[in-house]
Amino acid sequence: MKRDREIRPWTPRTIPGTGGGATGNSDPGPVDRGRWQNNPRPFSGVEQVRTVTWGGLPLGSVILDGPTVGGVLPEELARFPIIDRRLRAHLQNRYHFRQDRLITVATATDPESAERFAREVGSLDRRLRNAEPLAREVMQDYERFGVEGAAGPAFAQPALTESSRLVRDQYNSFVVNRARTEPAPSLLAGFWGAAAGAVDGSGRAGPAFAAHGPSADISLGNVVSNLLEGRLLFPADTPVTLHLALDVSYSMKTRGRIEHGITAANRIAKRIPAAMPNTRVRGYHFSDTVRHIALPRGRGAVEAQGTKQAQLFRAVLKRQEAGRHNCLVLITDGEPEDYAETLRTAEKLHDAGLDYAQVLLHTDSDLEHEVTSVVGEFRVRDNMIAEEVPDERINRLTEEQVKQNVETRFERFTHIAEAAGGNQVVLTEFSALGLITVELYDRYAGLLSLAER
Repeated sequence: MKRDREIRPWTPRTIPGTGGGATGNSDPGPVDRGRWQNNPRPFSGVEQVRTVTWGGLPLGSVILDGPTVGGVLPEELARFPIIDRRLRAHLQNRYHFRQDRLITVATATDPESAERFAREVGSLDRRLRNAEPLAREVMQDYERFGVEGAAGPAFAQPALTESSRLVRDQYNSFVVNRARTEPAPSLLAGFWGAAAGAVDGSGRAGPAFAAHGPSADISLGNVVSNLLEGRLLFPADTPVTLHLALDVSYSMKTRGRIEHGITAANRIAKRIPAAMPNTRVRGYHFSDTVRHIALPRGRGAVEAQGTKQAQLFRAVLKRQEAGRHNCLVLITDGEPEDYAETLRTAEKLHDAGLDYAQVLLHTDSDLEHEVTSVVGEFRVRDNMIAEEVPDERINRLTEEQVKQNVETRFERFTHIAEAAGGNQVVLTEFSALGLITVELYDRYAGLLSLAER
């Protein structure tokens, strides 16, 4: 139960809308009462979460936060036991808590409900703790890249992406309710400003972020109390199979693209299932062929050839898991050689209800030159010359020609996202790939949670 020293201890908060601070009122009022009627309460038999003093600790309650010793909850509270006279006396005699110390507790209507709640909240507590390392890494990335929380997610930042090419919130397995104004629940939002953004697609901070502020912790009590009031701060652990595919073709060897892709995939495989245990991650490398890979993995030898994308789509469709949402995230650097076949196969992703997002690692400099040659003069791999070319044979294109090449690439690439019914990010700062992929999945999990309520 130790806290990470780099993460501030969770602090108990007065629950909004309960009628008054620590003592509160169990009647949620007409507005919240209506919300509860429309959304079944997640913890049956639990009345409220409130802040009390240690001296006023009610029997039969479950302690969520507060009585820490050196930032660590006592071992007696590790499994969220129901407080009875014997346990309360034991804690006082052993730890000598001050009577005015603030404690966050949940109260239930009966012992059975309290026991059931203790089991459920223990699982939620583990997920929150497991999300802390990921949130810390993302926070460091935001600081590194100068991303301001109020400006929206990194995948929409012009400094990191071609933001005008962004396609977002398009899914095949569920419908996004764009009428909702509440922010999407997030693994990251309570630890940092606006990773998820509002449901309306603006990407800007919603009310929950404004309430908690940048880098504020999501406390267990805060998450539970919002659930009781019909609001989600943390994504539901919906069964999802995440298919994560990395283009390892010859052109991806330039500018460290493959290395950034492997690092991003390893972060997803290590961090996401820890906080979302019902998420399974399946790895793929593709070039002329498709390889299923175990994640996380090191930088192994890669047989970098051409870019054949249709075969990847077929492989993912074969591994689509029934009874779960399936989402494919593709990392590549350009249009595939089998473009027409890829478009046809992309439509099958849409028809199968498989969610899709593609990340294009793009730089204009890839398209600034052409080589004067005859057919067969130079060895070509993945639409690139794979050998040294004399300088006099290399022609630098005009600004207008480069612009046309870029537009053609973007247009064709976007057609694939449209055919698949999915999303698109064009990334120009490759070192931000790990941050972008985490944000994309966090956004997906948050909107999926709202859709399934």
